[in-house]
Amino acid sequence: MKKIIILIFFLSVSNSFSSDWQFWSENTASHKISQKENLGLGYYNYFSETISDSYFQFLTVNYSNKFYKDLGAYCEFYSESSLKSDKTWKGSFYIVPGLFYDFNLLPGLSFRIMDRFYYFLTSPSKFDYHRPRVSLSLNKGKNTFSVADEMRMDLTGSRPYGFYRNRLFMSASRKFSSVLSLGLSYIVQADKTAGDWKSVNIIQSSVKIDF
Repeated sequence: MKKIIILIFFLSVSNSFSSDWQFWSENTASHKISQKENLGLGYYNYFSETISDSYFQFLTVNYSNKFYKDLGAYCEFYSESSLKSDKTWKGSFYIVPGLFYDFNLLPGLSFRIMDRFYYFLTSPSKFDYHRPRVSLSLNKGKNTFSVADEMRMDLTGSRPYGFYRNRLFMSASRKFSSVLSLGLSYIVQADKTAGDWKSVNIIQSSVKIDF
């Protein structure tokens, strides 16, 4: 699995030196209500060029339930705030239903398929986009390695492209205690503009609290 991650990493960054770089911060908390139910909270901050140059942040409160074997339902309240060209912040709110399916390929090696549908609450209310995502994770003791790909698909018909964004994630994390995990990810985000794909490279730090 480590060899696969390394290979994908080198293939992904072969042209990275001509692309932009950003830093993202992921801070999450998770509470296991039962064997099937989970409650989560997340705060994310995106920075471009310098660590003080924040341009996007969002907060999520989510609930998931494996209601039938490995099939589960997901619901999230999502609040985002983005910095506009006039240097003012604009907020948006979404309700996000979704479905996911988890299964083990081998002991310690799991595969997940997930899709989330973002319903824009501010008038006029409507479904805005959805995010199909597939991920592969390997657990080795206190360490977890994962590879994931996430697409962003338009649901309004108003965007010039139906498939307008893709993110490739390569991540590693370590559990330092029963409640604290720290991680680091390399992300390639590609956006389709004027018929071409423009990519940006991201380093993301992760802090997770389990309670």
